[in-house]
Amino acid sequence: MGKTASWDGKSFQNFLATDYGYKDQFENDRGTFDSEAYAEDLAYGGGPRQGFLQPLIDAGIPRDKYQYYADKAKITNVNSKGDLNDIIAAYNADQQPVSAPEPEQEKEKKDKEDKSDPVPRPFTPEQITEAGEQLDSNFADGKNPYGMPDPRELYENSFTTAKNMGQEWDANFYVRELANGLNNQTTDYMNYLNDKNEYNTLRNGQEQLDYLERLGDMGVKIPSYKDPMSYVDDFEDMMDKFS
Repeated sequence: MGKTASWDGKSFQNFLATDYGYKDQFENDRGTFDSEAYAEDLAYGGGPRQGFLQPLIDAGIPRDKYQYYADKAKITNVNSKGDLNDIIAAYNADQQPVSAPEPEQEKEKKDKEDKSDPVPRPFTPEQITEAGEQLDSNFADGKNPYGMPDPRELYENSFTTAKNMGQEWDANFYVRELANGLNNQTTDYMNYLNDKNEYNTLRNGQEQLDYLERLGDMGVKIPSYKDPMSYVDDFEDMMDKFS
């Protein structure tokens, strides 16, 4: 799909994690972090960077697909409303229904179906390729989804963060940077597992269908799909014989 798009010069997860004002609202006067309210807002609210990402939220794009459609739109760095509109356009293009074929197209389609292999294909090779590319993106630019963040780098970043906020550095900046780093790494790892499971599911399904197809080539009759309601009808007929 090409190079992974950055978000204001950062990875998407780092872009979210550096919205410090968002997490601060879940700390009470005693500095206690309300993790329950934070998790609830992540699940049902706008989450970090809501002000910027609101157009994507309104468009109904799943948060875990923001990066996918940014890459699909071939955006280098997402940092403007125009970039968000391009992401929405890429998402909407995938939602468009396929138009009805013309009569001649319908005939060609039927001829192709008559010559197609007997094993139904619930997914396409392109979907497997895209799933593989999505899995590989977890390792793009030297990323390691199952590694641990470098505490020394986070420590240095905490000074930069304090400076950018115009505040004097204290240990809380490092603790916050460390928590964000661990949270980002956990998110990266969960995304990696989801992508890996999706790819493996498609690959395993493809291999099983290839196996059935080879059996068909050897003359083995491949069972056809049957309407579940037909089993109900068969059962009713069987019961009628005993009534």
